[in-house]
Amino acid sequence: MINELKNWIVNQPPVIWLLAGLTILLIFILLIRFKHRYHYSKKNHLASRSEQKLYKNLLLLLPTDYMLHCQVSLISLLKPADLKSARMVWAKRMDYVITDKNTKIILVIELDDKSHQRKDRIKRDKFVNKALAGKHTLLRLTPEQAQDINLLRQKLQSAINNSLAD
Repeated sequence: MINELKNWIVNQPPVIWLLAGLTILLIFILLIRFKHRYHYSKKNHLASRSEQKLYKNLLLLLPTDYMLHCQVSLISLLKPADLKSARMVWAKRMDYVITDKNTKIILVIELDDKSHQRKDRIKRDKFVNKALAGKHTLLRLTPEQAQDINLLRQKLQSAINNSLAD
């Protein structure tokens, strides 16, 4: 029986061995790839450095009857009409959302840093503007506006007043 197996192995055409070798190699590559498929590292902050600066300034300026929320999903702010609409908003995040103590949405804030100049971000921002239009007041700030505490105070108060008037 062992001799028959040896003869069978030896008598196989080279193409069979090539296919067997390639199959084993492919399995090996797939195993390694799936074994290391998910790699994550720890993030220490929810916000970028410029967003952190804005966060601190907003905390200084917000009246105590408001709450400040960071990195809020757009789908938490809108009620999609269908699955296609839900897919368009579920992964998008807003930098900050101001609510009252009962979580009523008062204002959505986006910090338009240099990443918002990229083509994909411009497209995203246009979509967000359109999606929020007539539903929630959106305040877009440049990093300069976010750091000028007096200008930020004016813009924030004006946007909150506009939102409450709607």
